[in-house]
Amino acid sequence: MKNARKLEVIGTASVDLTRFRAFRSTERQKAANKVLCWPSTLWNSYFYENQDLCKYAEVGYYDCNSLHSTPKDSFDKQVEETCRYLKIMGLEWELLFQNDIITIIKYGNFAFGLPTDQNIVEYHKYSNLDDVTLSELREKIGTGINDGVTALIPNGEI
Repeated sequence: MKNARKLEVIGTASVDLTRFRAFRSTERQKAANKVLCWPSTLWNSYFYENQDLCKYAEVGYYDCNSLHSTPKDSFDKQVEETCRYLKIMGLEWELLFQNDIITIIKYGNFAFGLPTDQNIVEYHKYSNLDDVTLSELREKIGTGINDGVTALIPNGEI
């Protein structure tokens, strides 16, 4: 197992509830037919080596200690309620991690992972400005050398 990573916010995200509901419905059908659900199907090929990420994939399931986990209805309800709240308040989920296997998002203390290939989560990663010089940053935001760097930067325009 790899060392546990400290996940930090790397962007913003939103959940497509239609796709979320379809995915969870498919997961329920799999469980009813005794077919492995999403986290279990990837245990040997991915999550065994990435157990720090697996815990996020398992948030929406009961009995994750066995390979026959079943979807939690309470998880679906919490996701939907949080999505409604975020929409009303004009907020977004925080993106913590994303690769070809899993996309991890959170709001407050509620963090979980969903399969990336299902296109359930739409995300926008923040720009990494660690290697950008001050003069390059000024050029990107359109300020002169004498103007200082006091400018408001709209989301995603750098």
